[in-house]
Amino acid sequence: MFAKWIAYDNAGNMMIYPDIDNFNGTSYYLDVDNIAPGKVLDLETSIPSAANKVTLNWTAVSDNGYDPGGANEVDRYIIRYSESPISSEEDFESANNVSNTAEDTCYQLVAGNSVYIIEPGEEQVCNVTTGMVLDNHSYYFAVKAVDHVGNEGERSDSVEGKTGYFDIELLWTNLTMLKNGKMYNDSGNTIYQYDLINVTGEFMNNGNREEEVLVRLGEEGYYIMNQTVNLTPNEVKNVSFIYNSTLNDYYIPLLLSGFLPQYGPDMNATNDYKNWVISSWSVKDNVNLIWYMDDFVPAPTGILSDERFLVYSNLTKKYVDTFYDLELTVNINDTFTINGTDASIYCNGLNETCYGNFTGGLYGFYWWINPLPAGDYEVSVTAGSYPEDQSVIYRNITISP
Repeated sequence: MFAKWIAYDNAGNMMIYPDIDNFNGTSYYLDVDNIAPGKVLDLETSIPSAANKVTLNWTAVSDNGYDPGGANEVDRYIIRYSESPISSEEDFESANNVSNTAEDTCYQLVAGNSVYIIEPGEEQVCNVTTGMVLDNHSYYFAVKAVDHVGNEGERSDSVEGKTGYFDIELLWTNLTMLKNGKMYNDSGNTIYQYDLINVTGEFMNNGNREEEVLVRLGEEGYYIMNQTVNLTPNEVKNVSFIYNSTLNDYYIPLLLSGFLPQYGPDMNATNDYKNWVISSWSVKDNVNLIWYMDDFVPAPTGILSDERFLVYSNLTKKYVDTFYDLELTVNINDTFTINGTDASIYCNGLNETCYGNFTGGLYGFYWWINPLPAGDYEVSVTAGSYPEDQSVIYRNITISP
């Protein structure tokens, strides 16, 4: 049995636990409270709110006796946890105790303020952290309500919950050249300045709660692009970035990584990212185009309108050993056709554009041009795909009748 003093002062105000020896009021009496609070009937665990925590939810119970606040709230809850089910009073007493007075342990937001013990019938929320040293680990919980004079309610049923665990894994990655659909590798492709590369990866959530994952693409130590994906436990999603290789450098570090904005790096720091080192080359700075001869193929004069003629160029590389799929284009006043009878090893067929692989020193390549009407023409040969980064040579010719 628990008891408390109830007193009234001369103005009629009620006081709890007055100093009886110094009391000058009109009356006081001893009130007996032997009614225990109600039993928590719907204790459950929910998705952990943070690392190494378990979130508990239940409907707040009534004091069932006297409450000085007038809302019939209980005074506190006793929360116990164990690594085995709490099935008896002995289990409850021997289980680990969790304090429910610390900030962020038990709360509900009311008008923007944290209220730790709430009115009966409202949802009570507790983020249990004390002693939770293992992540992704099962614990069992039970609670009791305690009123303002110390009466303890009946123990709730035991429920199981797991502590939060957050692990994002990068399963695989690809670098694909958009211009030709080829996978990038150092031995078979060349990235040219302004090439577009599809950087693709697949991320998996190995944790036990839904996560908002920040996926970032970095270049030379700086993050240049990012996107956010939501992953439920065990879910896998692809992410993709279009990377524009605007740099001209033989050593460009790229990084694709997953990051948890709320917590930073996850609990398992392996397989969270992928590094590459790529080379991106400027054609303008590394390719030297010259005519095969100063006054021949094509000759400035002497070509007749009824004969085909040859456009012949040489290519040397300044600093790079190998160029793959280098775009080479011929143009003659935008009005010409290619004769493919005797095709160059690099520029064959009937196309004014071809793609060559150059692995050595000096290379010659040519196009046979079908006859053109008499007149003056500008002949150009261009190496490179992008106007911002090309090597170009020009020659003016006159075709006679």
